[in-house]
Amino acid sequence: MNFSMAIVISAFCVTANDRQRDEYALGKQLLQANLPVSAALVWGSIVEAGPSMQSHRDAVASLVALQSDIDDDEIIPSILDEYFDVYGESWSTLPASVVSSINYLVGRRAYRQGRFDQAKQFLLEVTSQSAHFDDAQFLLALTLADPRTTSDDGDDERVKLISAIEILQTLFARYDGVEFQKRRRALIALTLGRLYFGLGNSRSALTWYDKVPNESRHVRQALFERAYAHFQNDDWEAALGSLQALQAPQVWAGFHPEGWILAATIYTMACLYNEAIATIDLFERRFKASEKIPAAQLAGDRIEKLAKLIARM
Repeated sequence: MNFSMAIVISAFCVTANDRQRDEYALGKQLLQANLPVSAALVWGSIVEAGPSMQSHRDAVASLVALQSDIDDDEIIPSILDEYFDVYGESWSTLPASVVSSINYLVGRRAYRQGRFDQAKQFLLEVTSQSAHFDDAQFLLALTLADPRTTSDDGDDERVKLISAIEILQTLFARYDGVEFQKRRRALIALTLGRLYFGLGNSRSALTWYDKVPNESRHVRQALFERAYAHFQNDDWEAALGSLQALQAPQVWAGFHPEGWILAATIYTMACLYNEAIATIDLFERRFKASEKIPAAQLAGDRIEKLAKLIARM
């Protein structure tokens, strides 16, 4: 390379860096003008240009801070996700809080898109000092509980479920008495009930279903699922009690056609055929208008088979 060519390349690089600094400053001005999306797009173009530009690290950190301020679920996480594979190694030297935020945002996006193994990898990297740690732990538990997440070498599905349970129990205890986390705590209780039920431990499942508060919007689902746990525990009366509680005006708002199958099944197993037939009749009247809904259609097929079984008894 001759001296003249070196001067030209040097001048070009300086110009490019100056342009990036101007664009970064423009992003700040857009943010001050209450145009956060425009600021994010400008800083995103700097991120796209790569870490060779001096403003790259500042743009990444500014995007992370902006995401926290405006609670953006799409634009900024998608930018970080798109360029992590290319520039992620250079981002590892950013402040620890920024790195953890990036791991959480990319991990959350991966989870929502069904990329569970990637989500697990990113969420595990969120440190306990991060403001996103609890959210990352909650999503990590859901990721581990999902059968589509690959188990570690030598681990079976139960190991993943037990790990998810341990994480959720820790969060549940941490949120005790924390007012703004009451909704999250109720959801954790419901999730723990499901995980224990999946492990075949119906007694522990019932313990956690009972921890869902009556004022929670999840109480209807907890009642419905608790009926199945009672049934698996051979407590038919309690199962019917949970199903009947679902019909109370205070809680009725859900769509649970399978509950009628369970009730009719219990009556049939108890040789209460008249009650089973009456339950089938109620089901047909209540859900006739919803027969095009797959859940109701499937329930209708099952209850028809049950009715034929009763008729042969």
